[in-house]
Amino acid sequence: MRRLKKNIVLAPTDLGNFLSCRHLSHRDLAAANGVVKRPVRYGPVIDELKARGAAHEAAYLGFLEEQSLTVTRLGDELPAADSAEGANTKTLAAIRSGVEVIYQASLSDEHWAGRADFLRRVEVPSDLGEWSYEVVDTKLARDTRASTVLQLCVYTHLLGKLQGTRPALMHVVMPGVGYEPETYRADDYGAYFRLLERGLEAFVEVPDETYPDPVSHCDLCAWWSECESRRRGDDHLCYVAGIGGSQIAALREMGIDRLSTLAQQEELPAPSHGSKEALERARDQARVQLKGREQGKPYFEFRQPFDSEHGLALLPEPTHDDIFLDFEGNHFVEHGVQEYLTGYISQGSEGRDTYTSLWARKPEEERQAFERFIDQATAVRVRNPSAHIYHFAP
Repeated sequence: MRRLKKNIVLAPTDLGNFLSCRHLSHRDLAAANGVVKRPVRYGPVIDELKARGAAHEAAYLGFLEEQSLTVTRLGDELPAADSAEGANTKTLAAIRSGVEVIYQASLSDEHWAGRADFLRRVEVPSDLGEWSYEVVDTKLARDTRASTVLQLCVYTHLLGKLQGTRPALMHVVMPGVGYEPETYRADDYGAYFRLLERGLEAFVEVPDETYPDPVSHCDLCAWWSECESRRRGDDHLCYVAGIGGSQIAALREMGIDRLSTLAQQEELPAPSHGSKEALERARDQARVQLKGREQGKPYFEFRQPFDSEHGLALLPEPTHDDIFLDFEGNHFVEHGVQEYLTGYISQGSEGRDTYTSLWARKPEEERQAFERFIDQATAVRVRNPSAHIYHFAP
């Protein structure tokens, strides 16, 4: 989202952002109008995702070139459109030439401007001649997200205006599938795209008041630090451990919108929707957290009932040979999560706790590490049939 002269020009990502969080769109609009400066968020996960995304895109480009396809690279030499008069002339020249693949094509109109990762030629007639193009995007996610489909809808809409024929299909290429694209019919999503497009354009014209309620997109959002500071200052109900969004909504209907306010409630009325007992558990949790905050140290209470028939008391009697096992997974590998670190705690011959880590840098090492653990556990169970193996699961 950026301002060009008197107009706000939207990027395809703005549509997904609008769907994810209205407050994000509100802050981006303020930045586009020069009211605030848009922050830049850094972090090892974000940096790794950016690097892997760029590498995946470059690898797919190389794959296409290896197929002896003619590829026109527009890339950095092609800036996003700087006016509302149409697409960049270099993109227009490229699609008129009929080249098989166009990399980093600039597409724009009076409302939207952005770059499509790839345009692939298809033998469907258009204003260009006996051919036209479809959009191909590269993404790291193994499940295509709604925001990705919406971005494809924007590019497909712009490309259709440019070539005189709206593409029937749009594609996503994910890692680990041999560069085989996942294909979507544009008409299946066109109505929803137009609905959101009108909503976003209306929001840009007259932005609603918004609040930074936590959403899943917060994990990657550039405005996270600002929003987190505001929520902390407001003592937001989201900081009550275990509370859900529906419970927060029910409490707000009662005029309760702060952790400290909830903690001080003696009696809660029955909500219009949901369980009163769930709200009472949230109130008790808020009270514990507030007391710890006031004391300046962690505070806890045992949950009732606390006897031999409930909770941790149901665990079997411990033995000296018990093993406590944990896995850590690498979520960035191409073919799914790889359990790259197997670790377990057991007691050595002197009765001291010993931690053993089995690091796996390759898939075959992952299997070998787990086999070593099975051998160790089997030997322990042979020696002591009463020994237990505990797995720490989230």
